[in-house]
Amino acid sequence: MIDTKIDTKDVMTKNGIRFVLIIDDDAKENFTIKKLELGGFKEILEQLEDDTNQDTKKIINILKSKGKETELQDLVNFIFTSHNSVIPEFYQKKLLNPAKERFTEMFQKIKIIKDCLISLGIQESEIRLAINKEEAKKNIDSDTPPDLILIDYRLEDEGSNSITFVEELINIIKEKKKLTQFILMSYDSDGLKNQFRRLHKENKISSSRFKVIKKPSLDGDLAEKINWQLALIQIAYEKRFMEEQEHMQIELARYIKEASEKLTEKIWEIDACCLNQLRLTAQEDHISLQKYLLELMSKNLLAEYEEQIAENDSIEKLEQALKAVKHNNLIFSSSPEIIDPYEKLKVLLADLIAIRYKSIKQPPKNSNKMEVDKLNYVKYLEYINFGTILKDTTNNQHYVNLTMPCDYIHSKFSDIASEKFILIPGKEYNPLTSFSINNKEFKSQHLNIQDRIGSLKWELRKPEMMVIKSVLDKLIKNELTIVGQLRQEQAQAIITKFATNISRVGLPRTPIFEDSKITCYIRDSEKGLNWEKELTKATQNPEFTGRRYYNKNNMNIVFSREESISIIQKFGIFPTGQELEIFLKLMNGITLKKDELSSTIDDEILVFTFNDLKKLKENTPDTLNKYSYYLVIGK
Repeated sequence: MIDTKIDTKDVMTKNGIRFVLIIDDDAKENFTIKKLELGGFKEILEQLEDDTNQDTKKIINILKSKGKETELQDLVNFIFTSHNSVIPEFYQKKLLNPAKERFTEMFQKIKIIKDCLISLGIQESEIRLAINKEEAKKNIDSDTPPDLILIDYRLEDEGSNSITFVEELINIIKEKKKLTQFILMSYDSDGLKNQFRRLHKENKISSSRFKVIKKPSLDGDLAEKINWQLALIQIAYEKRFMEEQEHMQIELARYIKEASEKLTEKIWEIDACCLNQLRLTAQEDHISLQKYLLELMSKNLLAEYEEQIAENDSIEKLEQALKAVKHNNLIFSSSPEIIDPYEKLKVLLADLIAIRYKSIKQPPKNSNKMEVDKLNYVKYLEYINFGTILKDTTNNQHYVNLTMPCDYIHSKFSDIASEKFILIPGKEYNPLTSFSINNKEFKSQHLNIQDRIGSLKWELRKPEMMVIKSVLDKLIKNELTIVGQLRQEQAQAIITKFATNISRVGLPRTPIFEDSKITCYIRDSEKGLNWEKELTKATQNPEFTGRRYYNKNNMNIVFSREESISIIQKFGIFPTGQELEIFLKLMNGITLKKDELSSTIDDEILVFTFNDLKKLKENTPDTLNKYSYYLVIGK
């Protein structure tokens, strides 16, 4: 079992977050004309502005008798700050009561966020509130600028959204060289999604410094409230390596730009003679100049980038900073932001394994032709490369071509009726179902297959030799389709493993993280232990989603925030005080080691795999009687 002890009480102050600034026009109970207009009270305000209205006259006379101003905002302030006995009944019913009901909910949401901050170690006196741009700047220019700024996406004095003001604050903080973190928050999740990552890219700030999170709701949704608390814990831990992360990202971006500029210079040095020489070279191998240049340019760009980064240590510094963070499974858990960046990471890894599907040229489909002939067979051969992934549309079988182009691209038409492609069959699989090393198969994860990310398992002991003409004929008839293209080194690794287990090809390791189904249930202790009934009940209970991250020695399961909250509610546990520790331990992850049957959490929850259940019952019959709560990983 991994160490899951988390001290939530002072987690923010221990990680350097002491002063917090909340910038939101709902941070204080203020009722401005603009806020009331946006809240649907425009017609009532027009009546309040009419000095011939009898109820308005009453208020104006009271203010004049006290020597006060009688502008519209003064009238509004009087209504919302005076005792009800002096406020005309009309304005009580039409403005005061409905407006307070409408906006109090927003004020209470800010209180939820404040309570989260206080529970994690921030003193209430160190939580500053600002309702507009001017108040915010005063706090930032103070002797103790904030360590964390939470800002509303729709500030009242910033028009449609506060993005321009956010960017202004980012620049101020950069000039001060302060390691301040930001949270952009809103009820408008669609508006937030439109801004997601744009601020990171355009302002060159990392996700550890700037997060985009939906405001909590008041409808009793435990998930959203706990999500905020966990998001703040994660932000506190990320502060430890935020500076190293930003430095590395800035350096990588600069190196790629410089490498691209150097390659650009080489491109302009090529004259017509050189271009024609490249064309002739490509022509000799029956491939297009475009395909030839694509490989040439990509390899040159990589060489330039490798030279740029060779002597830089920013990546190593970030690596060491990440290693030093305790409970880094919190970083592996589902993102506290509105969009999960794991999908972007999978796309990045897919580019490492396979060429993007849109970049693959597809052979033309001709309903009038049912087979290739002497005039068109070479053209169709050019669409099949070393590492091309084919799919049989009649049975959904996948194949990867492992025949080198030089073995077939120059073939005569008479030869393609007897010469054959070496094809290795493959099938789609979930990386979580099997992660053992097996010399009979080769696994390609994070493949770009027809513009989706998937995984294929190549069955090395079942090679198929297909006649070239037969393959080309099936392409024309759409019985075979090209669905992907492995990068050359990935295809080479398959054929190397196919040919011999002695030779090894070093491939970049890709992390394995996917969703896995977990069954959770409570043992009915009052009726005794009846495992047949218990297991029936287990299969009937809803399944929850956990993100599994594993290596060959253990499985580490980290639950998504929403699902783990459902698990806790299923147990009848509400995350307050000491019970919150159980919830946080689920979030932090459970490790099931390869040779162990189960894990426990605080001697309260038993975690085991379904396949190990029989052995667990036989070897340790008393173990199961000790626990009331169970997590069953897989079946």
